Amino acid sequence: QPLVEQVRLARQAQIWITACGGGAMTATFLPPGASLIVYYNPSGGMDFGNKMALIDAPARLDWDLLNNAGHLRVHWMPISTMDQEQDLLILRLLVQHEASLVA
Repeated sequence: QPLVEQVRLARQAQIWITACGGGAMTATFLPPGASLIVYYNPSGGMDFGNKMALIDAPARLDWDLLNNAGHLRVHWMPISTMDQEQDLLILRLLVQHEASLVA
């Protein structure tokens, strides 16, 4: 979608669910008080000082920016277990809670 349409959609959303990367950056346009649920890769980080070697730690490219976006409520979920029953239950309860805050 064109950038203008993506920003328009984000400005109208109260809950945004995305993975780290481009979709997470669109979330910076969410309105104040919106909830952002971000799926991250718990073992997909890279060591930029060591020729981009993979490390067994989270990729934290978006963490600092999004955790300091004072207008959002940011929640982090591991993408590696997102389809497991326990994580699906946590997601459902989290979305229900966040929806109750904006209703």
